[in-house]
Amino acid sequence: MKVFILALDGCEVGFVERWRLKGLMQKVYGSVEVPRECFAKILGRDGRIIYEPYTPMVWYAFITGTLPKGRIGRLLQRRRWTNPLVDKLVDVFARGWGLERKFGILRRMGFKRRVVDRRDYGVPTIFDHAERAYAVDVPAYSPMWNLGIYEGEFGLDKIPNVIREAFRRFEEKTKRVSELIQSEWDLIMVWTKLLDIVGELAFGLPEMYRAYRTADRYVQKLSQELGDEAVLLVVSDHGMKRLEGTRSFGMHTTRAFWSLNFETDWRPKVVTDFYGKIVEWLRS
Repeated sequence: MKVFILALDGCEVGFVERWRLKGLMQKVYGSVEVPRECFAKILGRDGRIIYEPYTPMVWYAFITGTLPKGRIGRLLQRRRWTNPLVDKLVDVFARGWGLERKFGILRRMGFKRRVVDRRDYGVPTIFDHAERAYAVDVPAYSPMWNLGIYEGEFGLDKIPNVIREAFRRFEEKTKRVSELIQSEWDLIMVWTKLLDIVGELAFGLPEMYRAYRTADRYVQKLSQELGDEAVLLVVSDHGMKRLEGTRSFGMHTTRAFWSLNFETDWRPKVVTDFYGKIVEWLRS
C-alpha cells in the first residue's frame, strides 16, 4: 500500500480542535507523547536556555523508530564539520551548540559544516522499506534541509516578510508534491515549517488561524488527489503554547498531533510507534 506522510512542524492539537479543522482531523486523530530523549537545550529569544522537544531529534525518532541516544543524539543537536578529524574533535570537546559556537576560528580557516542527514545513520529508516521513496525536506534525513532558512534570509527584524515567505514556500512545495504524486511512488514524506514559523513569529491568533486553515485545505486537497489508494498520515513533531510573558506561541509542548484518512483501532502512544506501523502499511 502507498503511504503519504505530511509532516507539519509544530502542529498543536488544541488549535485543530478549537477551530474544528475537519481536514486535519480526517477519520481519526489524536496526539502522541514526545519522549525526553528527543529534548534539547535551546537558546530562547529572551536569552534563556529552554529544554524542549527538538525538531531533528523528534523526526529521527519518527523515521527510525529508535530514540536519539548517545552520539547520534549529540550530532542531531549541532551541525557536522565536513572534515572527519575536525568533526571528531568538536564532538569530543564541544558536546553541543554552546561550546561549538566558539569554534569560529575553524570557519575562518576554511572548514565547512553541514546538517546531519541520512549519511549519519546506523539504523534503517522508513525510506529503506519502500522501493520508490521520496523525502521532501525531511529534517535530519534530507541533505541541505535548514531549520533557519527563513530567518537567515530575511532577518527577524522583518517578521512580516518572513511570514509572507513561509506561506509562499508552502504553496510552492505543494505544487512540487502534486507532481510527485503523479509519478510512480510507494512512500512520500513532506515536511513543512509553516505552522511553526507563524506560531513563533506572528504574535497573535489571526495569522495562526490563517496558517492552520491553509494546512487544513491542503489536507483536503491531498485527500482528493490520493483517493482511497494510499494511507494519508498527518503528523507533527510537537505542539505549541504561548511563551510566558509574551504573545509568541514559540514554546514547544510534548503533545504531537497525528491523524489518518481511514478508520482504525490503532492508537500510537509515543512518536516512535509510527515506524513499525508505516512499515506494515508498506508491506500490505
